[in-house]
Amino acid sequence: MGELRASVDEEHEVGGAEGRREPRLAGAAAPTAVEWIEGLDLEAIVRFVACRYHLPQEDSDDLLQETRIALLGHGLDSHLNHTFVFRTAIHKAVDIVRQRLIADEELLHLLRSRLSLLPRPLQVFYALRYEQGLTLSEISGLLGCGRGSVRWMESRTQKLLMHPTRRSPRDHPRPRNF
Repeated sequence: MGELRASVDEEHEVGGAEGRREPRLAGAAAPTAVEWIEGLDLEAIVRFVACRYHLPQEDSDDLLQETRIALLGHGLDSHLNHTFVFRTAIHKAVDIVRQRLIADEELLHLLRSRLSLLPRPLQVFYALRYEQGLTLSEISGLLGCGRGSVRWMESRTQKLLMHPTRRSPRDHPRPRNF
């Protein structure tokens, strides 16, 4: 009598360009937004989008939460379908990538400002090693100094870039005897 059974008469669209339709249980109330979102394999959708945007695991976790929050904010409107879920996840992924690029730009600005503080020979070493991609042997031959000197330059450059205020006694000019 009051049994719930699948009814082909009452269908609802589940989204996408293929226009799939899914039967709704006769007599069942329309699902709430939370029930509909929980019925999705949202984690699989977000993993797919995160993979396409090369997001690391921690950003992928953030993407899942941001997408879920955005979908819950929309409620269960007629436009809420799989395509909408994908687009929402993609927009949130783009937001995360933008935030990462802004952070990268700030880091690049910091690196450039610290590079300008390096002594000129270390700036040359940095350009040859990290911008041109030369090996220590190639730099040694180019600068006409030993590999030990080049290894020292690499070590000093890294230390000064990490801690620009720390100076060793070797960085200060020695007084000359008269």
